[in-house]
Order: sequence, then C-alpha cells, then structure tokens
Amino acid sequence: EKVIELTGIDQDPPEVSVVYSTETMTNKPVVVTLSSDEDIHIVNNFNRPYKVFTENGEYSFIVSDIAGNRTTIVAVVNNIDKDSPVIKAEYSITTKTNQNVIVTLTSDETFEVIGENVTTIEVNDSYTYTFTYSHGRYFVIKDLAGNQTIVETVVDYIDKEAPNIIFTNDEVPMISLGDVDYNFALLASADSVDVDRIEVNTEDVNFNVGGIYEAIFTVFDDIGNHRSRKMIVEILDPNQPLIVRINGFNPGYKVFMLGEEIIIETYNVHESQRIYYLEGGYSKTQVKQSGKLLDGNVINVNESGWYSILVYDKDFNTRFYKIFMAR
Repeated sequence: EKVIELTGIDQDPPEVSVVYSTETMTNKPVVVTLSSDEDIHIVNNFNRPYKVFTENGEYSFIVSDIAGNRTTIVAVVNNIDKDSPVIKAEYSITTKTNQNVIVTLTSDETFEVIGENVTTIEVNDSYTYTFTYSHGRYFVIKDLAGNQTIVETVVDYIDKEAPNIIFTNDEVPMISLGDVDYNFALLASADSVDVDRIEVNTEDVNFNVGGIYEAIFTVFDDIGNHRSRKMIVEILDPNQPLIVRINGFNPGYKVFMLGEEIIIETYNVHESQRIYYLEGGYSKTQVKQSGKLLDGNVINVNESGWYSILVYDKDFNTRFYKIFMAR
C-alpha cells in the first residue's frame, strides 16, 4: 500500500497587524494600514489595505490569504479631537477690592498656555495668574490634539489708590484753650465719593497748654485704602500777650507765603498797637528806627521778596517777623 503525503495545505487564517499613523491625540485624520508577513487580500473596503479616519470610530476589515482563509480585523480610532478645549476661569475675589486677584484656569482635559513659561497642565492641575491692578488679559489655550481657544479674563475692580485729604483752607486753625470738643471734621474733606470716614488723631495736641501742635487726619475709603496728612493747629492761651497772625498763619511757623497782600491780625493786645514794616530782609532794630508805620493791618505786596515786620503794644510786648512773599 502506497501512502501519499500532501503538502501546501493552509487552513490557518492570516495574521494581520494594524498600524496607526498616530496614536496620540490629534485634530488631523488618522490613517490605519494593515500589515502582514504573507500575501493578503482585502475583501471589503474596495480591496484597499488602509482606511482614513476623519472622525473617531471603528472599521472591520475582512482579510483573506491566498489559500482563501479569512479573518476579521477591527481597527479602532479614538484619538481624534477637533473640539476646542473648554476652560473654566475662577476668580479669587469678584467684588471691589484693594487686594490682588488670582484667576485660576482649569479644564476637564490636559492643556497648555501658549507663550507662558508653564509645563503641560494636567486634568487635576490648574494654571493661575495674579492681577495686581485692574486690566484684562487674553490666554491662548491649546489641548493635546492641537486645538486652540482664547480665554478672556477681566478684572476691573482692583482699587489700591487711597483718596486724598483736602484741607478746607491753608490757614492754621486757632483753637481756644481747653476746647477738647473742637469740631475737626469741618477742616477736611476727601476727593472721592467712596469715602467711608475721616479720623483725626489729636493725641499729640495738648488742649490745656497754648502752643503749636500737629493733628493727623486719616481718610478711609469703603475697601480699606487710607491716606494720612498732618495739619498744624494752634491752641490759643488767653493769657499770652500779643498774639500775631499773618495771612492766617503763625509767622513763627510759616515764613514763605504766596499772595498780593500781607494781612496782619493781632489778639490779646494791651490797649493799643503799632505795626512797622520795611520791604527787605532787615533787622528788628532797623525796622524800629526806619520802618514805615502801617495804617491799618494790610501791606500791599508790590513784588516778590522779603518783608520785615515789627508789632508792639502799649505794654511794649513786641513781635518781630521776616516773611518772604511770592506774588
């Protein structure tokens, strides 16, 4: 009996692998190509061993080898993303403030901030930017597939500027001895409609002793910004003889003034007074010997310069001043 051995019979389906043009996230088409170490024939897909995916999906290739064995190969594409990333912006403060405001950008997908020195922001991480003053800022965001979006952030409610204190006039207020209830509120205002209050610190003012002192005015706006300014005040002692004020100021405190007149006011004068003056920086003796007797209490300032003034009353209480006037 003769045995005939048959060879070349192939009943095994072909081994086929799937090659993707990219397996990372992309917003471009993905090309799927079939590969095998033997000759194969694609039964469907117009006999083409590749397929172009423009959207995520899957496709079943029917593949046959030359012996007629068939297999089905499924190609799955799920890395195409053509949607712009959705970014959520949250602000640390959303109302008027004098503090910095931090905006936090988050997303349900990984993203990058283009042009910023940051690494990739993962899903559970965030990107922050600090506003130190009111302005707007645009962020260009890109996801892993290359899709971009622009996120506009605006903070227009940061106010770090304190209001200014405006004194009612430039004159030094004269306060009666012992007048601890003096209404300082009449002496100052502010240049803002958002002022909350003006506080006056008089701890350095001794209302029971005549003299020159400093009061500190502090203005606060409605979000806590504040600014302080000092004011010279004078406590008048009724027992002090011959008090002189020039243009509303204690001339011992202020010697440089602006104006076209020198107005001399006197208090606590014993019976009568005389005022002598010279245009120029002269000594007390020179004014006493050669000064012009003032008729009234106003000296007209004809030109900028020094004016020497001598005041005395019947008890020979004397006051001498040099005032520089600028027209």
